[in-house]
Amino acid sequence: MIDLYTAATPNGHKISIALEELALPYTVHTLDLAQREQKQPWFLAINPNGRIPAIPDIANWAWVRTHRWSGIGIGGLPILRRLLLQLGV
Repeated sequence: MIDLYTAATPNGHKISIALEELALPYTVHTLDLAQREQKQPWFLAINPNGRIPAIPDIANWAWVRTHRWSGIGIGGLPILRRLLLQLGV
C-alpha cells in the first residue's frame, strides 16, 4: 500500500489521478496547507523540501525516473523494486 501525502491542489490531484490510472492501491493523508502542515518536522522527515505530493516509500517520482534512466540498480530498495515491478518498468 502506498501512503500519499497530499492536498487539494493541481499537483496533489495529478498524482492521485496517476495512481488511480495505474490501479495501484494507496492511502491518502491530506495536509492542511493553510496551517503549514507541510513545514512541520514530521512532514519534513518525509519530504525535506516541504512540498506535496509526497510518497515516503519512493521519495518522489522524479527520483525514480532519474535513477531508472541512469541505470542505477534498485536491488537494495525493496519497496521501490516492488512498485516498479507492478508498473512493468
